[in-house]
Amino acid sequence: MTNTRRFSRVPFRVNATVKTTDRQFYGNVENLSMSGMFLHTAERLPEGEPVEITRAGRLFARLVPPAPAGPRRLVKPDIMARLKRRWGNRVFSSREVAAMRAAEWEGQEG
Repeated sequence: MTNTRRFSRVPFRVNATVKTTDRQFYGNVENLSMSGMFLHTAERLPEGEPVEITRAGRLFARLVPPAPAGPRRLVKPDIMARLKRRWGNRVFSSREVAAMRAAEWEGQEG
């Protein structure tokens, strides 16, 4: 099995108190990494609720759920700005357009 973690885990075993908005219970911190920790408890932690973890009465960690992601906005390319950067204010005659098309197709026949 391949380890896909960005940060390695370090063994770190301490007893901890877990506090939520409406209750308190005990658990054990098993290991730490730069982006999180593994907390073993007999209780289920409420999903989406801030949690404080204390050790010996001092705040050890505060876990806050991430803000919900808003709807992704599709960014459309500004084609007219690209054309203006490439060609400026130049206006092509029908002869120039025909010559450019002929040059594009030159040598591409079967």
